[in-house]
Amino acid sequence: MASSVSAGILCFGDRYGYIEMVVRSCVEIGIEHIILFANSCSDDYATHIEHLVSIGLVSTVLRSDDNVGSAAGYSAILANWVENSDNESILLLDDDSVLTPTGEFALDCELIGSASAASVYRPDRMVMRRAVEGVSTDQLYPPVGSALAFDIFHTPRRLFRRTPQQPRDREARAKLLEAPYSGLIIGRDVIEKIGKPNSDYFIYADDTEFTRRIVKHFGPIFILQSLNINDMEPSWNAGMRSNNFLVKLFSSKSDVRAYYSIRNRLFIDKETAANRGKTTYFRFVVNYTIVRMVIYTFLRSEVRKSALRALQDGYHGRLGRTL
Repeated sequence: MASSVSAGILCFGDRYGYIEMVVRSCVEIGIEHIILFANSCSDDYATHIEHLVSIGLVSTVLRSDDNVGSAAGYSAILANWVENSDNESILLLDDDSVLTPTGEFALDCELIGSASAASVYRPDRMVMRRAVEGVSTDQLYPPVGSALAFDIFHTPRRLFRRTPQQPRDREARAKLLEAPYSGLIIGRDVIEKIGKPNSDYFIYADDTEFTRRIVKHFGPIFILQSLNINDMEPSWNAGMRSNNFLVKLFSSKSDVRAYYSIRNRLFIDKETAANRGKTTYFRFVVNYTIVRMVIYTFLRSEVRKSALRALQDGYHGRLGRTL
């Protein structure tokens, strides 16, 4: 039986071999309404995508010749879904995220009681693995007032004191306070209440800002464990043993990635701290100052210039496509 859940897939570049696998994995679990956004793709790739429409696997293809970024791409998908589908929920996916059921699976039933949002389990994401193991959200995320996940008042305590994992009740559901786009399942009420992703972020951390808005209005995002996402092309920060942002940054080889990741995340951290009051904002400023010194002193020279510019732009709220 067809599901009442749509799928929206965002494509970057010309990875046709991946996208067909992703589309077919959606069809195999009963999703029949699939929207595909081809972002900055070639004419040959567009022809391949139209073939998926002609054989009935894809319902709608949206296209942009330029790279509009992830926020604008998923916004276009959501706008098309709201206007042209009667389905109550949509599953967002990247173009290399293949769905794999892990047992008895019924997509509609799994969404019941999920507070309007759920995220498909991604075993390569450390935060999700730890949440499923029973680690609380207090331990999964840095405190408000941190800068790029660093907090001088909190980090030493975490280094020297391990919090034992608590066995999870079988009926309890692991939950997140933020989530990636790929695997995110949301209902129409989410779009009606909070709107769509903010395209000012362009790429990187825009999913953090969007899903934090979801959590603010609807409560935690639950992890859907009867379905897995297997990424055909691993994310740049997937699989790292540390969830610390600075550790990921020092492993990055791209100045573009470093720039947008730093700028957007820092802006989110600053706005969140400012909304908590003067004491929390002062804590953020202290952490920001230390992070800036660390980046200036230790980051590789080929990435340092972009990173320092990103700190300035993020602190002063200069968003948009600036590189």
